[in-house]
Amino acid sequence: MKLLNPTTAIVKKFSILAVTTTAIALGAINSVQAAAVTFEGNLSFGSTQTGVVPGGDNTGNPSEWKFWSFSGNAGDIATVTVRRAVAALDPAFGVWFGTEADTSDYTDIFADGATTPLIAIGDDDLPPAIPAGLWGDSEATFTLPNSGLYTIAVASFASDPSTEPLGYNISLQYSEPVPEPLTIAGTLLAGSIGIVLKRKKSQAISNLEE
Repeated sequence: MKLLNPTTAIVKKFSILAVTTTAIALGAINSVQAAAVTFEGNLSFGSTQTGVVPGGDNTGNPSEWKFWSFSGNAGDIATVTVRRAVAALDPAFGVWFGTEADTSDYTDIFADGATTPLIAIGDDDLPPAIPAGLWGDSEATFTLPNSGLYTIAVASFASDPSTEPLGYNISLQYSEPVPEPLTIAGTLLAGSIGIVLKRKKSQAISNLEE
């Protein structure tokens, strides 16, 4: 499971801090605004969709996130990948089990929601799809802890603060769960017992016919 790497996030936050200090001093800070959570769409396993996010560092501004949903079963292994479609975007995402009613119920792309636990995050896991892009693209592979609806939120991180929307591609892939060693051993043992019982039954029938 890919969980938050605090070091990476902190380094990037401090890198952005120097650039935003003047704006903060002037009061030009993104405020968390309440808005109903609306989904760009529902992802099925094996699908790829496209979307856009505003530029700048919006990891702590849920009203600027783009939300997607998918459903899965406990034990499924999912891989979420978000690739930039333009060099200026530095994509990051979070995955939660369940969903919140309002964007104000989220605080940060790397934190639990008000009632939903953070399951995994993606940030700088892959080389940028466009070589000119700074930082990396995002991917996380994780095992679903419960059956039901999951929420993905995509945001820009250390991105160009352009007012132009920044495009991205998001995909969801499924992998077969790997059987536990005990399960494999139990299956082999059950098979061996079945073979022995069949041999005993055949021998017993043969003895009755003699």
